[in-house]
Amino acid sequence: GAPPPSFCDVPALPDGEAARRALLRGASELVCEVRAGEMLYLPCGWFHEVTSYGEHAALNYWLHPPDGAEFERPYSAAAYWEAEWRRLSRSV
Repeated sequence: GAPPPSFCDVPALPDGEAARRALLRGASELVCEVRAGEMLYLPCGWFHEVTSYGEHAALNYWLHPPDGAEFERPYSAAAYWEAEWRRLSRSV
């Protein structure tokens, strides 16, 4: 299945510094610092990287409202996630 809408599908970067620079030329970086008692919300599928310092706890909760028509299959992109799980399970 196709990735859900707004899902960041980042391909592997090409070999070679010039090719990487060309590909990332239009990219921008957003940096934030989350302090005690704060929370950062990232929309489903956003590409991100996290660096943590010192003692901490991290919790991921994927809040995605159901968009499927049936109770048994609440997400229309379920086929994508099932295929992704199989793909990742084979690589472990």
